[in-house]
Amino acid sequence: MAEKARVISEGAGALPLTAALTGKAGQGPIVAIVSGGNIDLPPMA
Repeated sequence: MAEKARVISEGAGALPLTAALTGKAGQGPIVAIVSGGNIDLPPMA
């Protein structure tokens, strides 16, 4: 997700997209809610 969509997500937040991409989310339209509130980024120098 970071490389293709420029979205940084925590592991649990990326799980819906992973399920969709691997075909484990079922058929039909899929909506994935991606979150990332628990990520600590190092300070920029």
